[in-house]
Amino acid sequence: MSDRPSFVDRTGVQKLERAIAQAANLIIATAEAIKEDMARYNKNCEVVGHGVLFEHFNRATQDLQIPEDIKDIKRPVIGFFGLLSEWVDLELVRKVALQYPDATVLLVGRASADVSLFHDIPNVFVLGFRDFDALPAYLRIFDVCIIPFHLTELVDAVDPIKLREYLCAGKPVVTTNFREARKFSDLIYIGRSHDEFIQKVGCALMECDPCIVQKRISTVRDDDWPNKIRLISSIVFNTLNTGGGTCLR
Repeated sequence: MSDRPSFVDRTGVQKLERAIAQAANLIIATAEAIKEDMARYNKNCEVVGHGVLFEHFNRATQDLQIPEDIKDIKRPVIGFFGLLSEWVDLELVRKVALQYPDATVLLVGRASADVSLFHDIPNVFVLGFRDFDALPAYLRIFDVCIIPFHLTELVDAVDPIKLREYLCAGKPVVTTNFREARKFSDLIYIGRSHDEFIQKVGCALMECDPCIVQKRISTVRDDDWPNKIRLISSIVFNTLNTGGGTCLR
């Protein structure tokens, strides 16, 4: 975890969190790690992973116009979109770029971390922020999608929406070995070390099985937000109807 000073009263937040959890009729968590943490205070806890705007990101399978800023980019493309923050392992991304100099590493998103380590690597392009509506057009040219997160307590409790967004397009995805990614282990490539991550990127670049592409798409098709809302509503109504959980005080 980061050693930087925090302006958050960790003890105070944990005390409030515990009080709320104990008073709740039901807790819905987005990850198993959060459920396990909350179950110490309330056994009536369910996991519902994040939803995804399936139709939006599935557009990457269509013949979208390539954005002007990447029209002449060299293929294959190893791509990432999202915030380039402290939980992204930029040193691992650098290693990937050096290992595959004939590929382009394309990073789409605002950077809150120092990206100067890429300045001397000609096949890395840091594009900065791009509008949400434009993301499918960038995703369309990703040959391999990466989620190079540091393995921290925070990341172990993360259910990254970007994983489902990538899968909406049927793209091969390479992730580090965080907990929620392992739920998709039959669809994605998981690197348990820097060396294995880099090797898995090579495997993903060589992938040529159309069946796995369709399997990825069909797996997340039902993870769209309307279905997630119906699932959460069903869990809530069942809890209320059965009188489950701790009574609110």
